[in-house]
Amino acid sequence: MSATPLTLAAATLPAAFVANFGDRFELIGFRPMTAVAADSYLFVVIARRADGTFAKWTYNATAGGFGSGHYDLELRRALELMIEPTYSLRPAVTS
Repeated sequence: MSATPLTLAAATLPAAFVANFGDRFELIGFRPMTAVAADSYLFVVIARRADGTFAKWTYNATAGGFGSGHYDLELRRALELMIEPTYSLRPAVTS
């Protein structure tokens, strides 16, 4: 994988991180964490590790980092975690 930044919708991973990421992980997919506008900087990301297992993280585009990681997953479990509602995928109802 090259050191070109990966784009996550409105967010971009820094090139330096992508260079490190590329040695150990292959990006599989991502989605916004919620449909709430105030959460537009949060994403759920899954990647294949060099050992063939998968990992899932929360990516914070504002802070520029990953957190809440799950490792050594099979693909099915990584995808389940990726699509699992984090808070609410429905926009907040206002009166």
